[in-house]
Amino acid sequence: MVKRAAGRRLDEFVAAEIAGPAGIAGLRFGATVAELGSLARTYWLGTGSVRVAGNELSKTFEHDNNLPEVLTAFVPAAGLVCTAGDLAAFYEVLVRGGVKPSGGGLLSAAPLARYTTGPSLAFDRSNRLPLRMGRGLMFGTLTPSIYGWWGTQRVYGHAGAFSTLAYADPDRDLAVAIVTNGNEGPYDSLLRCAPLGSALARACVPRAVVRAAGGVGR
Repeated sequence: MVKRAAGRRLDEFVAAEIAGPAGIAGLRFGATVAELGSLARTYWLGTGSVRVAGNELSKTFEHDNNLPEVLTAFVPAAGLVCTAGDLAAFYEVLVRGGVKPSGGGLLSAAPLARYTTGPSLAFDRSNRLPLRMGRGLMFGTLTPSIYGWWGTQRVYGHAGAFSTLAYADPDRDLAVAIVTNGNEGPYDSLLRCAPLGSALARACVPRAVVRAAGGVGR
């Protein structure tokens, strides 16, 4: 879709239009061959079966995801290479309403709002879970979600494999990236990440409360 609309591959478009202007040069797709030795190795820590879209992942996940040809490939939905800081910086742009860390607009508010407004809860047949999946983003719920135990319905972001989570919490002006290299499955990811999300939410004052007290919301 990006190539048809903009005449460039997604990785080229992200570098030129998002990562570069936002000052997040480390946000990119695919590692170079020279970088392979410095990347964290992916491990499968789960003990049970994990099926996504009918495919069993647990037996081959660790082997497949550490192959040099996989790590250096351009994979739009799964090939991002970056640090936790780079990933959080991207979500900070979103939670600021499309404004770059250095100031100045990067993304227009109206299109961004369409992407960061969540749909209703529905059953996801690939993961066999009830999820709120929007245009490339996964939204939280009133009940327990990967972003926290309760009240995350305005939070949006996405998980990477079964080890990484990044999201924006607009109510708390908060951008989060949790990056590990141990994979266990969707339910284990929930049990690992939800307590962290809840603890972060408790540590932050909601934006509305700060504004009511005369602050600036950060």
